Formats: sequence, structure tokens, C-alpha cells
Amino acid sequence: MTSIYKNKKRSYSIRLPKGYFLTEEKLQELQACNPDLQLCIGDENLLNVVEHKFLFDDYGSIHLKLTGLTANLFEEMHELNKEINFEFDDTEEVWIKMGVYALIGLITMAIGASIYNWAKSKRIGNVYADPTEYELDDPKGSGKKINRIPDVSYISYETA
Repeated sequence: MTSIYKNKKRSYSIRLPKGYFLTEEKLQELQACNPDLQLCIGDENLLNVVEHKFLFDDYGSIHLKLTGLTANLFEEMHELNKEINFEFDDTEEVWIKMGVYALIGLITMAIGASIYNWAKSKRIGNVYADPTEYELDDPKGSGKKINRIPDVSYISYETA
């Protein structure tokens, strides 16, 4: 994710697929759905997400409501922004996972190492780290798919 400093506020640029038409009217609609963020249109269907009431350092992810975003458009957006870790649950809301403080990274690594050592000693599965991405069935039973990027994950050999 490219970080740009403007007036001491950070912004992140997201390239949107051509099928997601970013107009001034659409921008107003998106801004109403995302009041804690300042949104701006850039060149060639680029959406700039700027710190506003929401400070990026206070959270591990940005929740961005993109009305009209479908699973197919999400896949295209993901391809256009490979450097960004996205999660999507087919409800028009996208999570952008951001970097974390060193202490959180240390704790996450300790959890991952503990699970890895347990799984290896028992020979029962594999452990994966961020940014391993999964497409899962919606646990609410809607029949839709959700995309997740957990910090640490374990999959048993039976499940895989």
C-alpha cells in the first residue's frame, strides 16, 4: 500500500476495476457510507482513502464500504492491488489489513510458533502466516463466499 503524506494525514490509493465506475455521484455515496474516512478520486479510477476521524495507526485494518462491489469486481480489484491485503465478505465491505506495531507482531509470531510446534509434534496439520488467503463459506449460511486473511491459521491434514 502506498502511503502519501498530505497535510500530516496519510492516504492509501486503491485502484478500482473498470467495471466499478467512480464518478462524483458515486464518490458522494461512498463518502456517506464511510463518514470516518475522507475519500477522493484520483486518476484512472483510483480511490484515495485519507485519514479523517479514523486514524490508521489506531487499528489493524480499514473497513471500507464500497456499495455495488460484487465478488467478481472484488477479485479484479484484488488483482489490480496485489500489494494490499484485502478481505471481503460479499456485503460490499472490504477490510484492508495494515501493518501492526512490533509488539503485536511479536505476539502473533509467538502464537504462530506455538501452534506450529504443536502441529508438527503431533503430525496433524499445517500452520500458515499472514498473508495466506482463504475463501470460505459464509458461516451465517447465506451461500455466499467470504475472503479472509488471518494472522495465523491452522489446517488439519484431514481438512486439507
